[in-house]
Amino acid sequence: MRRLLRAGIASRAGVMTAHREPAFAGGPGVEPLPRSEAASDTSLALPLHGGLSEDDCRSIAETLQHAVAALC
Repeated sequence: MRRLLRAGIASRAGVMTAHREPAFAGGPGVEPLPRSEAASDTSLALPLHGGLSEDDCRSIAETLQHAVAALC
């Protein structure tokens, strides 16, 4: 995510899990949700909006590819 941000591309963890949010965490009936937690812990949300051009999408994909390659 830092590498993407340095390239001007915002990202965040891909899946929000309501039961981990402060308003709900530890409340009555809140149980662990292992699949939701795994998705939250291992996913990434990239820019997604109607103003993205095909070139923007290509640039985001290429930047992500380079960022991942740098980790290997």
